[in-house]
Amino acid sequence: MKHTMKFLPFIIGLTLGTYFILSMNLGKTVTVASYQYNPDNEAKHLNPTTEGWGIFKSKDGEEIPEKGTEVRRGSLLLDIMSDSNLTSYSIRFRDSKYNEITKKQYKTIMKAWEWYIFNNDIVFVYEIFDCDNYANAFKAFVELYNHKWGTNIAVGKVVVHNKEEFGFVGGEPGSYHMLNIIYVDGKLIMVEPQNSISTELFKYPNKKYLLEVEI
Repeated sequence: MKHTMKFLPFIIGLTLGTYFILSMNLGKTVTVASYQYNPDNEAKHLNPTTEGWGIFKSKDGEEIPEKGTEVRRGSLLLDIMSDSNLTSYSIRFRDSKYNEITKKQYKTIMKAWEWYIFNNDIVFVYEIFDCDNYANAFKAFVELYNHKWGTNIAVGKVVVHNKEEFGFVGGEPGSYHMLNIIYVDGKLIMVEPQNSISTELFKYPNKKYLLEVEI
């Protein structure tokens, strides 16, 4: 009995450890600060496809821009870390590679975003549609251009300790905020989606107070 009690903590630890390992999603390949998704995760379409509409509808004579220079997530990771306080553990990527977009393409997207916000009377509503909702909506909006242009734009969301004012969003200690980041013409651009004010990451006043980035 004494021998059994002696090894009891070891047995309990081994049992719990085995349960933890078996309960993990072993089908998902996880790398540092990123997740590799199954390429077969396409859902069945319940409705037949139709011609595009609105700002994403192909227009006669419209030129689809060529894919920009390919950039790997490792390169973006290093760029973000060199211009901010973040380490690799706070930066997540959903894809392994992306494409640059030109300043002209960026202006096209921002003009369409501003039109979309204005035309749909989208305004800030605390706890209903506030900073995180704006950031989520902007990221999704930009990613629709991946389908339109056949590219993969590096656009993400950023959580920050908003100590300094930017984009007319007041800064104060203990204040947290969410906004966006996008890769344009070889540069990382911070975007306040509520009013489209932007600046390069290395010029962003809160670059030393970032908490996490997801692209």
